[in-house]
Amino acid sequence: PPKRLSFISSQSTIMTIISLKSTANISTPIPVRRRKNARKILSSKSFFCLSATLLLLYLSLWIFGLLEFSGKRSSLPKQPTPKLRPKPRLSPEKGIYSLYDFQHKPLPEAKLPRAPDVLCGAHRAPSCRDCPQGNGAAWCNGECVWNHEKQYCDDIPGTWDYVHPDYKHLTQIQAFQEVVNENDVRVNIILVKRPIIHEENVWALFKKYRKDILFMGISSFEMYPRSSPNPFSKNFSDDLFSSIFPGWLHMERNPEEVFPENVKRILLSESDFKLKAPLEQGYSYERRGQQKRKYDWVFSGTDQDVANNCVGWSSYAKNWSFALQAMEVMCSPEFNLKGVVVASRDKQNTTACTIPPECHGKVLQTTFIPQPELHNYILDSKFLFLPQVDDASPRVASQALSLNRPVLMNQNIAGGWKYMNDKTGEFFHDLSNFKQSLSTILEKERNGMYEPRQYVLDNWGDEKAGAAFLDFVKENFGDRVNIPEGTRMLLPGFA
Repeated sequence: PPKRLSFISSQSTIMTIISLKSTANISTPIPVRRRKNARKILSSKSFFCLSATLLLLYLSLWIFGLLEFSGKRSSLPKQPTPKLRPKPRLSPEKGIYSLYDFQHKPLPEAKLPRAPDVLCGAHRAPSCRDCPQGNGAAWCNGECVWNHEKQYCDDIPGTWDYVHPDYKHLTQIQAFQEVVNENDVRVNIILVKRPIIHEENVWALFKKYRKDILFMGISSFEMYPRSSPNPFSKNFSDDLFSSIFPGWLHMERNPEEVFPENVKRILLSESDFKLKAPLEQGYSYERRGQQKRKYDWVFSGTDQDVANNCVGWSSYAKNWSFALQAMEVMCSPEFNLKGVVVASRDKQNTTACTIPPECHGKVLQTTFIPQPELHNYILDSKFLFLPQVDDASPRVASQALSLNRPVLMNQNIAGGWKYMNDKTGEFFHDLSNFKQSLSTILEKERNGMYEPRQYVLDNWGDEKAGAAFLDFVKENFGDRVNIPEGTRMLLPGFA
């Protein structure tokens, strides 16, 4: 304190005290430092308390929310436990019956069938080289041609140049159908025209060659590619044949419900092709002059199961049970029509399937007959009666139209429905409207209101269907198939 300076006399001491005073004046007093430290400590404690408070608040809200969610969840109605799908199983039977079988079932080693004998003209031989049998060029005809330079019988040039070396062997399998152009040159496509199911070697061959040869499906048999309800047929899953081929020639009304999106498809079937013969037969019939029709209708069976009174695979496929009901109507006094039922007698012509009593004396029943003879019966009738349902490609329908005869067709048929319009015939749904449809077709036929042959010429046959098939292949599979230059159409081959 300043009072103490009076007791000090020494000048040097005074200077020292003054120096100390100066130092004391610029230093912070001890109480002040304590207050600042206290504030820092208080600030740290406040921050800690605030953080702790916020953490406790967060934990409280989280626990409250969890409890509230648990309460709400417990109040919700209990959802049923989803049932596990049964694991797919391989079919115990020999063959492939499902897509799962196709993907997982082991198959035996593939074995190629023997190549067919070639047609040398009036005889056959294992190959063209074997045709002459020492007789030279005279015995080299048919599928072969004589090579004058090398003096031997050889394949017609180009016939097999565009296909896999084993193509000729594979097309000996009944389900496999070759594809040719208008010059009978084979193309590297095989059409699978019916289910193969239990034929394990055929499955093995298909799996072996499907990357080298373009396999496609074609509607030709029952409900194929769908499984048939025919109790005399083998069943398979509907997704099997609709999925395993990259392309389909089909007759489905709603193909998007049958085929996966990646499968290319076109509305064509076997019955759209090879109509030249019935067209020419129809023209020939007309050149002989207008003839009075012997019959009103004709129904074509397919070698019916006569021994079992038309109970069996063929009769079910032809809807024989409904055909009998329809015959009663057509033979009744109201209509009094005459008809022909083809292939309802056995081959010995001794036994026939039972028909309604009303039809006795009015209906001719025949044995199984060749196609030209069937066509003559159609030409001698006013219309073709087609009662079947399970038929994906009714060739007799397109043949009848080519013969210039309308068709009375079951509206429920799997294929062939596309042929029907006001110029080609009439649909019936069942027995409830059969009489009405029958009356309509009789009246319109009598008045010459149908033009079925012109419809075929405008839409079907090799020229139209073959060109559509060619365009379909070029557009979708041009990178897989080498098509001969100048080709105008592609056609299913027929034995």
